[in-house]
Amino acid sequence: MGSAEAVETYEQAIAARPGYAGGYRDLGFHYYWQRDYEEAERVYRRLIELAPGDAYGFEALSVTMFKDRRDPEAERFLRQALDLEPSARCYAFLGSLYYYQHRYEDAAVEYANALALNPDHFTALQGLAESYRWCPGYEDRARELYGEAATKAESFLVDDPDNTWMLANLASYYTFLGDVERAEELLADLATLPPTEGDDAFTEAVAYEDLGRRDEALVHLERSLETGGTLPFIHEYPGFRNLRTDARYKALIERYP
Repeated sequence: MGSAEAVETYEQAIAARPGYAGGYRDLGFHYYWQRDYEEAERVYRRLIELAPGDAYGFEALSVTMFKDRRDPEAERFLRQALDLEPSARCYAFLGSLYYYQHRYEDAAVEYANALALNPDHFTALQGLAESYRWCPGYEDRARELYGEAATKAESFLVDDPDNTWMLANLASYYTFLGDVERAEELLADLATLPPTEGDDAFTEAVAYEDLGRRDEALVHLERSLETGGTLPFIHEYPGFRNLRTDARYKALIERYP
C-alpha cells in the first residue's frame, strides 16, 4: 500500500469512528515514519484531546518534536507521559533527550531509571554505556556496560545475524573494548548485506569513525543523510567531535541544510 492510499485508509477509519483514538494512533504513526513530522504532530495533538489520560499520545508527540529538536516542548510532553504512566521506554527516551544535550550525567540517571523498570531494555543499556563513556572518571563503568551490551548483542545476532543496526553497534562496542579484530569482522559481515540507510547508516558511520576509518565513516554519513538521517543528531553526536573538524564533513553538510 502506498503512502497516499494508507492515509486515505486511516482517514476513512477515523471518519467512521471519529471518537476512536486508535485511528489517530495509526495515522500519526504513519506520518511519523514517512518523516512528515508536521502532520504527525497535528494528529497526535488531536489524539491527546480525545484521550488525555493516555500516555501514548504525549509520548508520541514528544518523540515527534524531538526529531525537530524542539527539546523544551519534547521534555514537557514526555514528563506528562511519565506522570500518567511511568515506563522504561519513556525514561530511555528522556535519557536520549539529555544525551543529545550533552547532559551525560542526567542522561545516565534516566537510562538507569529505564533499566530499573525493565532490565532487558537494550536501548537503555546502550545509552547508559554511552553516557558514562563521556562522563570523566567513569571509563571503567562504561567498559563494564559495553561488555554487557556486547554479550546481549551477540546473543541477539544468533537469531537475527543480518540485523544491520545490531552489527554496527556491536562493532562500535568492541572498538571501545579494544577488540579491533572482532569489530572488523562485524563490519566485513555488514559489507556483504544490502547497504544501510537512515539511522542504520549513521550507526555504521559511528563504528567506522570509532575504528579510525574516516573515509568509510563519511561514506556512510552521506548515505544516512540521503536516506532520511537527521542532521541535528549528527551535529550533536559526541563521537563525531573530531570528524566535524574535517573539511569533507563540512562540505557534506552544506549539501544537506
